[in-house]
Amino acid sequence: MFADRLTLKNQRVRLMTIMLGVALLAMFGVVSSSVAGTATLTWNGVEGASGYRVFYGTSSRSYQEVRDVGVQTNATVTNLSPGTRYFFALQAYAGSLNSGFSEEVNGVVPGAGGDPVIDPPKALFQTSVNEGEAPLRVIFSDRSEGDIDSWFWRFGDGATSDQPSPQHTYQQPGQYTAVLEVRGPGGSDSQTTQIRVLEPVPPPVAGFSVDVSSGTAPLRVRFTDGSSGAISTRQWSFGDGGSSGAVNPEHTYQAPGTYSVQLTVTGPGGQ
Repeated sequence: MFADRLTLKNQRVRLMTIMLGVALLAMFGVVSSSVAGTATLTWNGVEGASGYRVFYGTSSRSYQEVRDVGVQTNATVTNLSPGTRYFFALQAYAGSLNSGFSEEVNGVVPGAGGDPVIDPPKALFQTSVNEGEAPLRVIFSDRSEGDIDSWFWRFGDGATSDQPSPQHTYQQPGQYTAVLEVRGPGGSDSQTTQIRVLEPVPPPVAGFSVDVSSGTAPLRVRFTDGSSGAISTRQWSFGDGGSSGAVNPEHTYQAPGTYSVQLTVTGPGGQ
């Protein structure tokens, strides 16, 4: 019967506040001194509970420490690392019966003087591409860590952005330094990367010559490629249904007629 009552009341177990402040200590003739690394917690009591345990650690829902505080509904946890974020949860018990965890609260433990020691953010980002022909579109993906209030990007060509993960197109060839600066309560940090924009490669120009352009059937023709530019592939169409991908092919026309020959060349710059 008590187990049922505790289960129902368990829903009321929650840490109401977490006050990460300075504790005053009177000892050895010192009137008061700031004690860093403390967290003071209070909560609503649970009817029928004979005590409470405070669970805490540096990872959410993964607690490395536990402290039995008895029937009191507040606790001061000491010996915490200043500037570190801790996560706290509460458990009520009665004899051998235990409730589940309360709702979780968290906060950054203060340092000396009572001010939280907050590490500066770490600027990190990735780019979709770092080199290519103009115009070059680059996607900047923010991967920064820590508490961040603002982002500021300088793309190196005079353009800027305050978006966390912007996109930018470089119109002109050149070498650019892209910079991300992040700011937060703990300070600021920046990261840079190099973007290389290349001159666009022009498409190749197709051209060819033949050893003969007329004659009696069957007519054997030698085609000599005279194309210019960067070329990856060639495709010949001889006009009679025949084709070839060779550089300098030969083709024999079996039937009389007039045929249109086409050479298509393709390269990095197009075709």
